Amino acid sequence: MVEIINSFIPRADCKELAAMADLHESDFSDSSGVRRQVGINGGLSDFYVWKYWKFSSDARELFDRVVPLETLKTFNEAWFLRFKKDGFFDTYKSKSDLFNIISVPLRDGQRFIIGDEEINTVTGNAIKFNLATYHEVPIVTTTTTNDYLVFIVLD
Repeated sequence: MVEIINSFIPRADCKELAAMADLHESDFSDSSGVRRQVGINGGLSDFYVWKYWKFSSDARELFDRVVPLETLKTFNEAWFLRFKKDGFFDTYKSKSDLFNIISVPLRDGQRFIIGDEEINTVTGNAIKFNLATYHEVPIVTTTTTNDYLVFIVLD
């Protein structure tokens, strides 16, 4: 099941987060090696990630200010996820249904597929789903980066 949480992070705060991601682009790791997700379709996903535990002090300060308090208290892991032109996350699903994902688009007009549902994202509206559900980010065709703030949570 997919849940859309409207205004999870306000649009203006998402703009600040996206600007922070742009400012720290060199801190992102590419999806090579162990980070490279081979999906169900056999594709080698192409994305960039910046994990919470590697955030700079200015990024952590912004994160702590704009993320809802309940999520700050309960998330297991968080990261920025960036897709450049032609980047994608091949179809994947976990074997375990223990964790949920909360994915917050930082820009409008991104596409996300969960199960059989295609979602055209709205900045700040979180997409919550179980990690054991098929999900993917189709190939990015725009020249603008597609950025998400992603959380793993137990609830």
